Amino acid sequence: MAWQEEDNGSGTPAPPSEERGERRLIFRGLNFERFPNGSCKARVRLEKPDETEVVGEARGSASETGILRCAAEASIEAVELSIEKTGHFELGGVKAIHAFDCTIVIVSLNVGQEGGRRRRFVGTYVVNESLEHAAAVAVLNATNRYIGGHTFSRTL
Repeated sequence: MAWQEEDNGSGTPAPPSEERGERRLIFRGLNFERFPNGSCKARVRLEKPDETEVVGEARGSASETGILRCAAEASIEAVELSIEKTGHFELGGVKAIHAFDCTIVIVSLNVGQEGGRRRRFVGTYVVNESLEHAAAVAVLNATNRYIGGHTFSRTL
């Protein structure tokens, strides 16, 4: 199966991250396969800020939940191969919901950090192409908050 290429909505590929002055990872593609035995395999391709690419891979069951988890786990593996920050990403959950006349995939990630601390990050993505595509990008939306340091806390 061919890679599904990501664009920026204008029909052209998104510019490299350094052109935008960002340290974030860029989603560059998803290869997703379903097999006759009821399993699936996802490969997620990300671009690092230095324009090198990494690929994460995962296998799972081809049920709706399995497809979401498989794509999310492949995206997590690609992220972990891409970053130098300490911390381990763990998929807390992934779910497709229908809201506001569209389907949205939500992922929850737990990040283990030094000293045993854990933080939770949430990412979302509207399903435009497929559930698996949305799950892979939702993970990236969550992890880019961690990687880019764009987290906000509020004291109550």
